[in-house]
Amino acid sequence: MSFQKLKRFKKSENGSMTVEAVLMFPIMYWLIIFGPVLFDIVREKTSVVRNSFTIADIISREDNVTEETLDFYIDVFSELMPKSTRTGLRVSSIKRDPADPDTYTVPWSYPPTFDKPAVSDRLDEMGEIIPFIEPGESILYVEGFQTYSSVINYSFAGWSVGWRDKELAHSLFIRPRYADEVAGPTETPAEESEESTEDP
Repeated sequence: MSFQKLKRFKKSENGSMTVEAVLMFPIMYWLIIFGPVLFDIVREKTSVVRNSFTIADIISREDNVTEETLDFYIDVFSELMPKSTRTGLRVSSIKRDPADPDTYTVPWSYPPTFDKPAVSDRLDEMGEIIPFIEPGESILYVEGFQTYSSVINYSFAGWSVGWRDKELAHSLFIRPRYADEVAGPTETPAEESEESTEDP
């Protein structure tokens, strides 16, 4: 008997538009509202990733960078991002100690004031994610972020759609292209230091 009831229910085309609308309306509502929000989040996150890599690739081709040079690149990163958001970029050089290969140091990091903890304070926890480099070599660590607020911020029946002041961040490692190390604001390029020692 129960099997026949299930069979009849399967073939039945009777229904109530009111009941179906009540069931489907919340689903359609969240799909329509959340779709543009999700697309916007992915687009903004992609901008952070792309622009962080672009600046990192440019800096990796330098032999040395000054504070003025890094300030310029930070401004370029900010210009590439949407104007309505707060952005930030930090570039650090991480070096593997030639005397103690298990130890990493941070010869320079700019800007010195940043919203995140100093890279030198996080070297122990970063040990597993730092790519392999030979003792005495260095690698650049670039961190970019933006504070994102979605265009749609709406609450309904205790549920909220949208983000307000959420951070979209991306960090990456990149090796110097043409030198073992990119000298930073507190360092002297290797060639210049050798020339200075040769001068009488």
